[in-house]
Amino acid sequence: MVDLQPLFAQAQQLAADAVRTSGCTVRVFTETSAVDPDTLKTTTSSTTLVEGGALVKNADRVNASLPGLDVRAGDFIVSMLPDTPTPPIDAVVTVVTSLAGAPSGRLGTVRGSTRDAAGALLRVLVRP
Repeated sequence: MVDLQPLFAQAQQLAADAVRTSGCTVRVFTETSAVDPDTLKTTTSSTTLVEGGALVKNADRVNASLPGLDVRAGDFIVSMLPDTPTPPIDAVVTVVTSLAGAPSGRLGTVRGSTRDAAGALLRVLVRP
């Protein structure tokens, strides 16, 4: 039997290097709003869940679909390191910085996520 562990380890390292050197940073957060009953003013607060390096691609540029997720035109896929916590559905994702491909300020909500078979990346489907 062939031991594939070294091959998986190399794939994980290559994926991690790609994320770290992408020049792209994303922020994943949740927002909550509350209305003050005395002033009737709405206050919104956000909680950052994840902020860090990522690869961001338009969904139509990805050759493979994400298993179990409904990928549509206009969606984008954010690939992050495997130790990144899985963001909840409807969390907000924004591209904070980008050197190429994904314009800074791009915003959308999480529609689902999956981890690849090799355990190298967490891929998050985001819909604008």
